[in-house]
Amino acid sequence: MIETVKRVPNNRETLQNIVFTVTWIFLLLLIPLKYLLPSFGFFFNPFFGWTLYGWLILFLTVETFLWGGFKLIRRLPKGRGLEVLANIFRTILVFIGFKKRERLLEIVVGIGIGASLAIGTILSRSYFESSSIYVTDPKLIIYLLLTGLDIWVFLILTPVLEEAIYRGLFINRLISIFSNNRSFAGVIAIISTSFIFGWSHIEHPLYKALGGLVLGIVYVLRWRKNILTTMVAHISANVLFVFLQLQ
Repeated sequence: MIETVKRVPNNRETLQNIVFTVTWIFLLLLIPLKYLLPSFGFFFNPFFGWTLYGWLILFLTVETFLWGGFKLIRRLPKGRGLEVLANIFRTILVFIGFKKRERLLEIVVGIGIGASLAIGTILSRSYFESSSIYVTDPKLIIYLLLTGLDIWVFLILTPVLEEAIYRGLFINRLISIFSNNRSFAGVIAIISTSFIFGWSHIEHPLYKALGGLVLGIVYVLRWRKNILTTMVAHISANVLFVFLQLQ
């Protein structure tokens, strides 16, 4: 019988995992500290166009790409010219969670999940009554759809980036760090990423965290880590929000 030898992380990987874990725990602790000790609220205030909380998340995103970059280089297929670029692009897609299987079914499931998320949020009327994101003038929404870049960023680009980062990068990174118990790692990854995802938003963090929890469960448990499903779900939810404002 051939024994499977578990790969031991080298010093660089161990150091990167320590940095990631400490920063991740700090981000989680900042959430209750924001309410228990108001002085910690400055982490959630604007700072150079973003919040300090957001800058820390960006730091972890870059760090995770560097962590994965060494693995990507080792796995990168050989090629020439444009073939090299195509190989790099495909390898990155696999790294953040794209898989080639049943794409049509994944899109249909994603639309259904996104619609469910949108309807669930709509049922809480206080969300719409207090939100400054949504507008009620249909003419203004149509104008934004035709001329405004921000609304298209909100509808498409932001969901794609957020799913790639929170579900594709962070969940896989946490599962990799706690790989000795993958079931425990999956639960920790889903819950912690949902909280950090929620509180990375200035408005209605609890609603965003609950949405992130659903998307995390779909990504890890239901759809076997295929990021396409959660991206479609996230985009569908945002589009439905805007569509309902036109009614």
